[in-house]
Amino acid sequence: MKKLTKKQQVKHYLSTGRTITPKEAIDLFQAYRLAAIISDLKEGGMNIINLQKQFGVNYGVYKVVDEGENLNLFTNIKRT
Repeated sequence: MKKLTKKQQVKHYLSTGRTITPKEAIDLFQAYRLAAIISDLKEGGMNIINLQKQFGVNYGVYKVVDEGENLNLFTNIKRT
């Protein structure tokens, strides 16, 4: 069986409705360039938003959203 790429692993993870942070990407998939992976997935047609968190330092929390999903349910949304 062929091993999935980091991009494929992140895509599958997000497709299940979960969010992902840079730390989770490192811990789960050893993916150190999550922003680059997210950019590639967005270019490929995935509708991904950045639910930015602030705890002394800004970091991205990425989530796939459906076209009609009400974005007002999320706070601190930064469209990337």
